[in-house]
Amino acid sequence: MRLLELRIHALPGLRGGLHLREEDLRGRVRVIHGPNGIGKSSLVRALRALLWPRECGGGGAPEIEARFEIGRRPWSAVRRGSD
Repeated sequence: MRLLELRIHALPGLRGGLHLREEDLRGRVRVIHGPNGIGKSSLVRALRALLWPRECGGGGAPEIEARFEIGRRPWSAVRRGSD
């Protein structure tokens, strides 16, 4: 699976949202680093909430969208609130 785009409109712990575009995600490996409190763990929580929503109960109402590809086939996923 290759992540092509990620939009986080609302997620507890991440203020102001986040939009990672395809050009931000190019390459084989991405490393997320920085000081405490900038949203590293929130980014991982967002992906987890999107891909495994039943395992991520509580904690507010995330609003997340992503585009990715699996074996050259495009896919998209959207999570709005506790859906």
